[in-house]
Amino acid sequence: MTRNLSLLLLLLSASVGCASIRSTIRLTEAEQALYQARQYDPQDSAVYEWTLAELYMVKSREEWGYSDYEAAEVFAEKAAKWAAEAEEMASREETFEALDEAQEIVPAEAAPVDPMEDDRPDFQSEFETLEFDEGLDED
Repeated sequence: MTRNLSLLLLLLSASVGCASIRSTIRLTEAEQALYQARQYDPQDSAVYEWTLAELYMVKSREEWGYSDYEAAEVFAEKAAKWAAEAEEMASREETFEALDEAQEIVPAEAAPVDPMEDDRPDFQSEFETLEFDEGLDED
């Protein structure tokens, strides 16, 4: 009987230890995701996603502090997910801004022409209206 009880206590303590380790790992991964997203300055271009990531991170730390490791893990995963979304949106915004700056540098003459708005002469119609000499000299 005491052997079964000690085995049960050992398994229970091991499972509690695993939960705290797992949630700590998720918390660290979420912190890294927020750090990576912060490199693209998402506060301006991905406000909604960034705010969610930060608030989920705060809640995850709070639950971890109360030793509710399962809830801390869930909130840390959500924080990491929203941080990745914020990073993607902010990096996309940064790319668009770089393209806009590049377009300002390129002169208008070198810019691509939209074929639907092309005002160059239509050479095909001019070619069709040309008359050729049918009496070419044959030697």
